[in-house]
Amino acid sequence: MLRRSTAERHLYAATSPVAKSGRLYGPGGLGQLSGGPEELTVYRSARDDADAARLWEISETLTGVTYGGA
Repeated sequence: MLRRSTAERHLYAATSPVAKSGRLYGPGGLGQLSGGPEELTVYRSARDDADAARLWEISETLTGVTYGGA
């Protein structure tokens, strides 16, 4: 049985000419736990702007690092 690595999916997303910016790539097999790289649907909860802002604030507080971007 050929086992695909996590690195393979990262490399696919970073280097494949068909991979699109801003998309999620991961294992396309059963339960998205195994298999070759495929474009996946991002869960709705992962696209929530309020949750993202709160996570960013918590990360800055815990690390002591702030991002001065726009």
